[in-house]
Amino acid sequence: MHKVQEDGTVVIVCVDYQTLQRANPILDLMYFIFNGSDKSFRDQHYKQTLECYYAELCAALRRFSLDPDEIYPREDFEYELQKILPVGLTTGMF
Repeated sequence: MHKVQEDGTVVIVCVDYQTLQRANPILDLMYFIFNGSDKSFRDQHYKQTLECYYAELCAALRRFSLDPDEIYPREDFEYELQKILPVGLTTGMF
């Protein structure tokens, strides 16, 4: 994708559709956490990373005038996290 700015410069953004699918967002979160960090980082920052993700997700929903407690409550997030966690662990092994 590209956009020509008013000053004539071109801004380019690459979009990768090869894994585009309708799926649980926790799958992506686990993929990025386990493939984008080492054990030392996860030992120190795993819970903080999850907190940051959920806080940013809620902020994004609010920007669209959506209520996070109604759309994706914390209890649902925690439930799905526990359900999907083995996938992240398996992904991180390879």
